[in-house]
Amino acid sequence: MKRASIWSFIEKEIRKNGKVYIIIITETTGYAPGKTGAKMAVSLSGKTFGTIGGGKAEFDLKNLVLASNVKEKRAHIIEYKFDNEYNSLSEKTICGGKQKFIIFEITNSQLKIIQNVKLHISNHIPAIMNFLSSGEIELMELNKSIVPKKYPPNENIFYHEIICNEPLVHII
Repeated sequence: MKRASIWSFIEKEIRKNGKVYIIIITETTGYAPGKTGAKMAVSLSGKTFGTIGGGKAEFDLKNLVLASNVKEKRAHIIEYKFDNEYNSLSEKTICGGKQKFIIFEITNSQLKIIQNVKLHISNHIPAIMNFLSSGEIELMELNKSIVPKKYPPNENIFYHEIICNEPLVHII
């Protein structure tokens, strides 16, 4: 149920404010805070849910979203460098790696897909969730025959995540 809770937060904030942003770590190299796949949702009121590792990167990306510097397109890729050199271009940390993030604006028009994501997670229905460069999110069930979809030439999949049955251990 834990994975569905970020989507519950997103659904609630969309109903309240009309949109919310999700920041996802799509790639990590070297030593950097947060792991690939980590997510943080940011509402227009500044409330957040989840984490992408904390620290200055999380603070900067949250402020980027709240300053509305991501308006021109609904999906963005941001690369953040963590190095152990203290200079004007570094984050001034003792990490030593890089991370790529995507920032997605999720609006009322995607409310139904968010509800479907929650349903798939809570009912353990295997699916692939694609985050497209247009800002759209699509959900494809894995237990049905998947026909490869042809996207327009200017459309790319920025990130995809497999939703499936997570291991469950009962201690009795």
